[in-house]
Amino acid sequence: DRERVREALIDKGLRPGLAAIEADAFWVTARHNWNTVCCGGMIVAALACGGSARAVRDRSGPLPTRPGGPGFGPDGGYPEGPSYWEFATRYAALAHAALLEAGLIEQVPPALARSWRFSRDMTAPSGEVFDCGDTDARVPRSPVLGWLARISGDVEAAAWQGVAPGEPSALDLLWCGADAAPK
Repeated sequence: DRERVREALIDKGLRPGLAAIEADAFWVTARHNWNTVCCGGMIVAALACGGSARAVRDRSGPLPTRPGGPGFGPDGGYPEGPSYWEFATRYAALAHAALLEAGLIEQVPPALARSWRFSRDMTAPSGEVFDCGDTDARVPRSPVLGWLARISGDVEAAAWQGVAPGEPSALDLLWCGADAAPK
C-alpha cells in the first residue's frame, strides 16, 4: 500500500506539478492561496516520498517558504479573508513543519508566525467572522493554531488555540500550544 501511495503522489501530484512549474503556470507566481496550497502540498508530497523538496521550493516563485510568504502581511494579516486564510495557512504550516523537520529551513517567516492574530481578530465573540466577500459566516477551526502558537512563542496564540470556535482537530493534540490545552 505504501508503494502505491508513493507512486500515486509522484505520478498524479509531483510530476504534473513540476511540469506546471516549468511551464510557468499562473499559480507559480501568484501571491494568493493558490501558490501556497499547490506548492505547500508538493513540498509535503516530495518529502513524504523520500525525495527532496528543493526542486519545488527553488523553482516556484514566492512560495510560502519565502520571507513573508505570498499574501501574508508583515503583521500576519491576510487579504483574502478568514476562509482563505485558514486554507492557505493550513498548507503553509504543513509545508513549513515538514521543511523544518527535514532541515531545509531554519525558521518560519515572522509574518506566518504572527498570522494566528488574523484568525483571532477577524472572529467576533459570536464565533462569526468578518465577511470579506465569499467568506463563510463561520470559518472552520484551523487545525494549525497550536503549531502557530508553538512557533510564535506567544502565550496569546496558545490561549486562542484553546478558545477558538469550531470543532477541535487531531492536530490540536499534536501541536498543542505550551500554555493551552484543546477544548
